[in-house]
Amino acid sequence: MMSRLPALPRPDTPARTALSLALLLSLPLATQACEFFCTTLRVTHPWTRASAGPQASTAVVSLRIDEVSQADRLLRVSTPVADGAEFVDVQGRRLDAIEFAPGQTLELGETGPRIRLTGLAHPLEMARTYPLTLEFEHGGVIQADLSVDFEAQAEPGGAPAAAVGQARPPVHDHDPEHDHPDAARNGRADGPKAPPAESRPGHP
Repeated sequence: MMSRLPALPRPDTPARTALSLALLLSLPLATQACEFFCTTLRVTHPWTRASAGPQASTAVVSLRIDEVSQADRLLRVSTPVADGAEFVDVQGRRLDAIEFAPGQTLELGETGPRIRLTGLAHPLEMARTYPLTLEFEHGGVIQADLSVDFEAQAEPGGAPAAAVGQARPPVHDHDPEHDHPDAARNGRADGPKAPPAESRPGHP
């Protein structure tokens, strides 16, 4: 009589099941890691660019504020990597606070109203994350993370430059696949060139 072969382990062993469950539970956490809440609103993915060089002293913080349940104001922003922070409007004028109304979605970033960190303690490094505190008039304090997601932008001559006033990628939403089109990041638009003078009609 032939002896029976030992049964192979089933793929859904307790250890394998536990590992799969752990992976599934970690996915929502990764998705929500860029979201921060207070009693009146949600802040989504604060990010900035790496410093242009060792002498850089400022940085622009980009983020989205939405799910606003009542009128509120962002009063103060602080981080251990900067001496201070200021609010700036589209024209570059300083603001005492940033206001928003119920139901409003507000994107703060390089091409609009923005938070500008001043007096950097050291250059901000690519792929690093730094603590960021946001204080709201009614919503209270949010302890968030500031992600350095992009390299410093370059001037037309190729030299690194601060990101203030430059076109930027769209502010992150909470989708795990954060797309950042290169065209939007570089803010470049090449138009058609005029023909040389000798090819124009009527030119001698």
